[in-house]
Amino acid sequence: MNHTPETIEEAAGIAALPASRWRFVPFVGFQLLSFGQFTSSIWILWLAHRGYSLGEIGLAESCYHLGRVVLTVPTGAFADAFGRKWSLVASSFVLAAGVALEWWSPALPVVAFALFLDGGSAAFRLGADQAYLFDTLTAESKGNRFTRMLSSVLAASYFVAALTAWLGAWLSDFTYTWPFALTLGAAAIAAVLAALLPEPPPAATTERTARGVLQIMTDGVQAVRVRPVLLRLIVFSSAFFVANTLGSLYMQSVLKGRGFGNGSIGFVLGIAGIASALATFGAGRLPRWWQSWTAFILLAAVTGMAVAAQGTPLIALILLGLTARELSVGIFEPLIANRLNEETPTAVRATVLSLSEMGFSLGMIPLFPLIGWLSDRNGWGVAFGVVAVGLAAVIVVVRLSDRRPAT
Repeated sequence: MNHTPETIEEAAGIAALPASRWRFVPFVGFQLLSFGQFTSSIWILWLAHRGYSLGEIGLAESCYHLGRVVLTVPTGAFADAFGRKWSLVASSFVLAAGVALEWWSPALPVVAFALFLDGGSAAFRLGADQAYLFDTLTAESKGNRFTRMLSSVLAASYFVAALTAWLGAWLSDFTYTWPFALTLGAAAIAAVLAALLPEPPPAATTERTARGVLQIMTDGVQAVRVRPVLLRLIVFSSAFFVANTLGSLYMQSVLKGRGFGNGSIGFVLGIAGIASALATFGAGRLPRWWQSWTAFILLAAVTGMAVAAQGTPLIALILLGLTARELSVGIFEPLIANRLNEETPTAVRATVLSLSEMGFSLGMIPLFPLIGWLSDRNGWGVAFGVVAVGLAAVIVVVRLSDRRPAT
C-alpha cells in the first residue's frame, strides 16, 4: 500500500510516549466497560414491555443514528483538536444520561432523545478510540502492531459484551432494574479510566477553539476528497456495518417470535458474540491478503447471505445465519479499521474515521424503521431479503467505481 510523504512525516512527528505496556491498561479497561452494556440484548424488549410498537422503537432508533450523524464529525474534530482521551470521557457521561432516560421512558419523545444521546456517546467514542491506539503505537514505532492489538482488544470487548448481554437478559427475567443500573455503573468507571489515559499532544496545529474544530472538519473532508480510496472504504464499510447491525438488532424480535424467552435470547446472542470475538482475535493474525478488496467483498457476500438466512422460518437456518454473520463481521472490523487508519493523515484521523461512522448512521436512519415496518407487514423473509439485496447493490457500485486492479 502506498503512503504519502506527508502521512509518514506526520506519524514521525508524534511525541513519543513511555513504552510500558501498563499504559494500555486504562484504555483496555475503558473499551471493555464501553462494550459491556447489560441492556444490549433487552432494550428493544424493555421498550416493548413499556408498550411501544416495533415501528415506534424503530423510529426512536433512528434518533440514535440521527445523533451520530449530527455529532460524529464535530466530535471527531473535537478529538483531533483537544485530545482523544477527553472525547472518550465525554462519551461515558453522555452514555449515562441516555441510559437513564431510556430506563425512565415515560413517552416516545423521551425515548427518542435518550437514543439520540446514545448516538452522541457513540460519536464521541468511535474514531477517537482507534485514533488513540493507532497514534500511540506509531509514536513507539510499533504501528505494524495496530491490527493485532486492535483485534485482541475488540475480541476481549466482544467477549465481555456477550457475557453482559446474557447476564443482563437473565437478570431482566427478574427485574429490568439490574441491567440498567449496572450499565450506569460501568459508564461511570469507564469515564474515570479514560481520564487516566496518557496521550501525546494533538497532532493538529489549529487552535483549540470552535474555529479550530471547524477547520479540522474541513481538513478531514478534504483528505477524503484527495484520496478516492478513502471514500470507497468509507462507503463500503458503512454498507457492511448497516447490514450487519440490522441483522443483529432485530434478532431479538426474530427469536422472541420463535418462542425464545429473554434469558434464552441473551444466551443465544451471547454465544454468537463469543464466536464473533474469536473471529476478531484471529483476524489480527491473518495475512495481508485479507485486507484486500477481494477479501472484503467475500466477507460482505457472506454477511448478505447470512442476513437473508435469518429471515427464514427454520430455526436451524436462523442460527446458522446468525453465526455466519457474527463470524464475518468479527473478521472484517479490525481489517477495515487498519486500512482506514493507514490511509488517513494523523492530524485528521479521528475526523475521517468519524465520517465512516456518519455514513453508517445515514444508512440506519431510514433503514431501521423501514425494516421494522416491512417485518410487521411482510415478515422477516422480505425484510432481511431487502437488506441482503441492498448490500449486494453497494458492493457492485463500489467496485465499478474503482477501475484499478484490486489491491
